[in-house]
Amino acid sequence: MITKDELRKRFSEDWKKHYDLEVLREYGFKRFRCKKCGRYFWSVVERDTCGNETCDGYSFIGNPVGNPHTYIASWKTIESYFTSHGHKSVYTYPSVARWRDDLYFTIASISDFQPYVVRGEVEPPGNPLIIPQVCIRFGDISNVGVTGRHCTNFVMVGQHAFNTKRTGLFYWKNEAIGHDIEMLKSFGVPLEEITFIEDVWMGGGNFGPSMEYFVRGLELGNCVFMQYETLSDGSTRELDTKVIDMGAGLERFAWVTNGTPTLYDVAYAGVVERMFEDANIDYDRGIATRFWSLAGALDIESGEKALEHVKMEISSQLSMPWEDIVAEVRPYQAVYAAADHLKTLLLAVTDGQLPSNSGGGYNLRMILRRTFGFDEQYNLNLDYARIIKDHASVIKPLFPHYSDGVDSVVAVIEEEKKKYVATKNKARAKVRTVISKYGDKVPVEVLVRLYQSDGVSPELLAAEAKTAGVDVEVPANFYDLVKQREEVEEVSHHEIDVSEFDETIKKYYEDLFEMDATVIGIKENAVILDRTCFYPEGGGQVGDTGYIDDVRVIDTVIRNKVILHMIDSK
Repeated sequence: MITKDELRKRFSEDWKKHYDLEVLREYGFKRFRCKKCGRYFWSVVERDTCGNETCDGYSFIGNPVGNPHTYIASWKTIESYFTSHGHKSVYTYPSVARWRDDLYFTIASISDFQPYVVRGEVEPPGNPLIIPQVCIRFGDISNVGVTGRHCTNFVMVGQHAFNTKRTGLFYWKNEAIGHDIEMLKSFGVPLEEITFIEDVWMGGGNFGPSMEYFVRGLELGNCVFMQYETLSDGSTRELDTKVIDMGAGLERFAWVTNGTPTLYDVAYAGVVERMFEDANIDYDRGIATRFWSLAGALDIESGEKALEHVKMEISSQLSMPWEDIVAEVRPYQAVYAAADHLKTLLLAVTDGQLPSNSGGGYNLRMILRRTFGFDEQYNLNLDYARIIKDHASVIKPLFPHYSDGVDSVVAVIEEEKKKYVATKNKARAKVRTVISKYGDKVPVEVLVRLYQSDGVSPELLAAEAKTAGVDVEVPANFYDLVKQREEVEEVSHHEIDVSEFDETIKKYYEDLFEMDATVIGIKENAVILDRTCFYPEGGGQVGDTGYIDDVRVIDTVIRNKVILHMIDSK
């Protein structure tokens, strides 16, 4: 299977074919190579660096670009531009991706249209179209609240054109980039502020060259030219339907045009201010502006060595020891993370996914327990019901259906809080035993095990340790480590070889609770039937449980179109 790095190198070597666009030259853009990261980029002014957050920092914080836009007004400006240029505006699909076997949540606007629209098998709801897609991702939990830009939920503005053999070419690379430039100009962003960085994109079995566009260090969007697909044998071929897949972060347009310390200040306007008041936190915008203008490079995924370098750089710039900086900004980060996580609960629960101990529900329970931990650790006094209502009110002009779910979401949070408190009370003795054994050097494996088996969050452990006069160091990427361990533990299902079996006949859309089927195979603790009414884990729904005759089914999963009924082996 070809990797993204290999594709990037291949496309860069053949850059005239993939990136040398007539429209860029018409607007005065020229190609340069970044002297810091080595990547190639396009700019109308000669510059040494490419304009991303690592090479340039966030120079728009306290120094906004273009015309100030609220969160909702940002969408109205984008929608107005594209609809006036032949695009149909489409309402968001659900944040829970029930139409996909391979996703729990909608992670990008193109997810709405893979695989069937991209393959040309189904007509899109508009062509070309623009959509404000509500997305949920859990790949950067540890970064949320820290960098100022990471979220578990966001709106991806999708600009899509599906060019099939039947429809002919609506538009391709030059027209797509031209629309993006003019859209940026409609925000009042001067051409001199824009850089396009050459890149590649892979997802859902498709890939192609792409152009990321940045303004003063902030990536606003990425225009993908989806030309190729990866086949089951690892080979690649050109798609019959060539797709323009531009995804832009709606929150970021509001952020760059207002220059607030973080994205959360403008995307959750009114929500975080009340949260700071409840927490009795005096928001020092001086230190906040200075810190978050440098914090964009504090990406946990960059590695420990790179992270330490960034911390030293920030300490030097602020003339403060790193420990003092952390003590100053950590309560802010906790409020921002809690605001983000609670909005994700509003979106996901309203769209049909509940917190649980498996699948997509596991991620929801994890961020909710993280929020409970922040609440206790920093005495945030979170009013969960009011925060959920405030979030729904902010997004109602754009997504009115989420206001209908407020009461249900609040009820779910209250029930989860009861479970959390019960778990915490039971776990205190274990926490004290761990602290007694390891002191302030609790191994990461022990921290993860405590979380997975007993629901003990690192915030809870740190708070309990402090009462014993011990400062426990918790890895900054703790929640990402938990996710990685969970994924490793789930691999056992994936390793079951189902190549000898035909595709399972799916009967679960027929509202059947009982039916006859034939057992065609048994692999380890998995039963394979010729047909089934058990719904497999996927699309934001955990696998069904029940019985095959008198044998208990504890989970249902799908592998290569074959459904596995995991039986209780006890």
